[in-house]
Amino acid sequence: MTLDEQLTVFRTAYQNLELMPLLTQAQVEQFGVEYQPDLIDKLEQQIEDSARPRKLIFTGHRGCGKSTLLAEFGHLMADRYFIVFFSIADLIEMSDVDS
Repeated sequence: MTLDEQLTVFRTAYQNLELMPLLTQAQVEQFGVEYQPDLIDKLEQQIEDSARPRKLIFTGHRGCGKSTLLAEFGHLMADRYFIVFFSIADLIEMSDVDS
């Protein structure tokens, strides 16, 4: 393998390890993992059964799949709801947040 080929392989591997949400269906198919079989169904039930707008909080360490799960759920619900996907990280400077 040439140096250029090695560099290309390294860059691809590095990019694949980036902790960013899988937002497109192609990304989910390539890198996604299966969730509990009934998890999406439970989320859908929470929304469908709510008499008023419901707020759900998703917590977990960085890279555990919260945004990916919500993106996948959004794709499934897009034919019935207007889906808005955003991240608070896009709105604030994370270094300004006190922990």
